Amino acid sequence: MPRFIRFYRSFVGISGSTNYAQGAYCVASSLAFITERIARTATWLPSFEMKHPDGSSFEADFGLFAKPNVYEHASTPHLFLGECKSFNSFKPEDFSRARTAAKLFPGAILCFCTLNESFSPYEIRELSRLVIAGRKRLDVGKQINPVLLLTGKELFGQYRIESRYDIYGDKKEMAERVYMRNNIQETCDFTQQLYLGIEPYHTWRDKKRQKIIARRAAKKKATA
Repeated sequence: MPRFIRFYRSFVGISGSTNYAQGAYCVASSLAFITERIARTATWLPSFEMKHPDGSSFEADFGLFAKPNVYEHASTPHLFLGECKSFNSFKPEDFSRARTAAKLFPGAILCFCTLNESFSPYEIRELSRLVIAGRKRLDVGKQINPVLLLTGKELFGQYRIESRYDIYGDKKEMAERVYMRNNIQETCDFTQQLYLGIEPYHTWRDKKRQKIIARRAAKKKATA
């Protein structure tokens, strides 16, 4: 366990068996990181539940509206919907809730935030599925449901004395460029590469386009 995390647990006087103020530490750290490092102009709400007249409901650990920056192609606000864990793992019901959020809110950014510094193989598999499903194009400059991943590297790193970018090792320079531009979807893409090993969005999109072109060419040749 990294020294900073051991210090954090000692500082707040809690052990691994506690609920970490019912998850409030992770929520607060996530909101602080997003508003200070990703979305400079934002309005947020922690821990809310929405109920539909039919009796169904949707719950999130936080919600946030962020104004696109001047370098983005998007013209409408970004909606963030957050699922937070302290040092526990994300469970099937968490991913089910995220899929519900994706259906209810096309264009929303699905945030998975944890105080752990990495994800388990099960979490990586389920998160990867959400990422690929969310990469479909919704509108000009927006994917249908980008996925943002924040771990202890980001959430604890914002309080480090040394350079916050040192936590990324050989991805340090890439992280500096991403956070300097404050492009929200680019930041999502960076965290997906970092924690899931998924290829960049533009590489994935180009491969998909080439497959479509190849299929059309094959179909045209077959009917010629």
